[in-house]
Amino acid sequence: MIELIKISQAKMGNEEQYVVSARDLHEKLAVKRDFSNWIKGRIEKYGFLENEDFVKLTVRQNGRSGNHGLFDGSDKIEYFLTLDMAKELAMIENNKIGRSIRKYFIEVEKRYRELRKTEIDTSSFSSEKLLDVQKTLLGLETAIKILKVSEASKLLMTETIYRELGIKTDFLPKYSDEQHTYSLTHLLKKFGSKLSAQKVNQKLLEIGILEIKTRTSRQKKETSQMLLEIEFNNIE
Repeated sequence: MIELIKISQAKMGNEEQYVVSARDLHEKLAVKRDFSNWIKGRIEKYGFLENEDFVKLTVRQNGRSGNHGLFDGSDKIEYFLTLDMAKELAMIENNKIGRSIRKYFIEVEKRYRELRKTEIDTSSFSSEKLLDVQKTLLGLETAIKILKVSEASKLLMTETIYRELGIKTDFLPKYSDEQHTYSLTHLLKKFGSKLSAQKVNQKLLEIGILEIKTRTSRQKKETSQMLLEIEFNNIE
């Protein structure tokens, strides 16, 4: 998902909220009306409440900011909107850009909910970090679906990704109950046998444990292959 508008966090009342800059939203919506009159008009017309739907911040020319400083006309008042207010303002524009931005905010909220379900603490994440986590987890989910990996592999992949992202893995299970399949070569090497897999295969074929299976390839050619799969529990 491409980041259309930067999302940050701000304290609104007693809660931390995800917010967007009203100035950024105004620019993305390509509103022809000047920013100051546009945001003031929207707040008045639709009854948005300060410290509930938005917060105001006085930004001074020297880069410092404060809510209680004098506003001398050369400084700027910035408005930071909750995602709900931002969605409503985008919908009010009633155009293609507004609908696209509204869908973006809906998708962002969906991602936040999904991250909360995974027990990942996102409170300290910047918007860039959060977006990176979302992209990585989406890639992990896609890889798992495409590769059709085992439960043990899913666990290993998830734990590896979480550690790279700096996410705690305490809530992940420490083991898997699934049975594992090992190749004959792996088992011979595992237990220090000097026999070759070819000789063992031949012997197993003679006593009827190993089977030769024939399958048809995509080119509709029959091929024969000797296969041996032995399942063991708790091989260390």
